[in-house]
Amino acid sequence: MLFNNPYKKDYDHRPERDAKGRFKDVFFYTGEYHELKFDLKTKKKIQGICLIFGLLMLAALIVPGLLNQPSSRSIMVCLPYVLMFLPLIFFFFGVFSFFQASLLLTRERFDKSVLRMKHSAIAVIVLAVISVICGIVWFVMNKGGEAPLKELAYLLSHIPLTVLAVIFGRYYDKAFFPKEDFVKK
Repeated sequence: MLFNNPYKKDYDHRPERDAKGRFKDVFFYTGEYHELKFDLKTKKKIQGICLIFGLLMLAALIVPGLLNQPSSRSIMVCLPYVLMFLPLIFFFFGVFSFFQASLLLTRERFDKSVLRMKHSAIAVIVLAVISVICGIVWFVMNKGGEAPLKELAYLLSHIPLTVLAVIFGRYYDKAFFPKEDFVKK
C-alpha cells in the first residue's frame, strides 16, 4: 500500500504553460464519484449520529478495562482487548474525514470516510468476539480463577460494544445505502 497507490489510476494530467512559458503538469480527477443521496442538513445529522455511535462504542470499550479481573494479567486476554482500540481510532478517523467531505465524494474520500467507518465497526465486532473467546479459554484453563463473578462481568461487558457496532452497521446501511437504490425498475 505504501508503494502502490490504489487511487493513482483515478487521476490524469496534462501539460500546461505557466506565466513564464514553462510547462507544468496539471492533475485532475477522472475516476468515479460517489454521490450521497441526501442533502447537507441530513448529512450533518448523520455526522452527529456517527460521532455519537463512536463515543458510545468508546465508552463501552473502556468499561471492560476498568474491571480488575484476574484474567487481565494474562496476555492472552489483555492483547485482544487492547487491540480493539485500533479499529475504534480508525473509526474516528473515518468520522472526521466524513465531516470534511462534501456530498460528491471521490473514490478515495469515500473509502477513507464512509467505508472506513463500516470496516472499523466490523473489526470491533470481530475483536470483541476474539476477546470473549480468549476470556473463556482462560476461564476454563484456570478452573474459574479467583473471582469467577468478575470474569463473568468482563465477558458480559463485551455485549454492549458488540450490540452498538451491529446497530451502527444497520444504521450505516440504512443511511448511506437506502433500499430504493437497489430496486430494479
